[in-house]
Amino acid sequence: MTNTLSQADLRSHFRYLYDLPNKATMTPTETAFLLGVSEKKLSRLRSAGGGPPYLQYAEAGSEARNQSVLYRFGDVIAYQDSSLVASTMDAAIQRGLAFIATTDIDDQPFFIEISTGKVLTHGYAMSPDDLYDMHPSTLYQLVWMGWADALSKSWTNTDKLASYSDKHTSLLKKEPS
Repeated sequence: MTNTLSQADLRSHFRYLYDLPNKATMTPTETAFLLGVSEKKLSRLRSAGGGPPYLQYAEAGSEARNQSVLYRFGDVIAYQDSSLVASTMDAAIQRGLAFIATTDIDDQPFFIEISTGKVLTHGYAMSPDDLYDMHPSTLYQLVWMGWADALSKSWTNTDKLASYSDKHTSLLKKEPS
């Protein structure tokens, strides 16, 4: 059976939570309630390192897992404030799902020919067999760099450079939806 709270009960709970001092600790249940997420979602955020910081005290004689968790009210409010977005585009940019400029894209893996310094190809564009044949290699080096840097270098295969450059240019010309 599910317990439901009345609007008055909800207001009372929120009033209680927002009256806490910054260093006051809250349980995961209270924290999830304050953030408006399920306890399961809060646990996933904790596992992935994407949620608010939390306290975990080592309990004598217990295993490293399943330690009790507490959140400080001030940390939860700071996390809540840092999650504030102005638009869906802002939210997508913050989550790495969209970008404003190509410099916003994380560095990518490229294979560089050691003797010439030329780019062979994007690391993810290779088949697993080709990748296996190249590693470890004294001929090529895996280097992480931004797209703009990679496209400004000389390439061993100008057709691949043109293909990546065309894709990059069309991406930049796309109108935001």
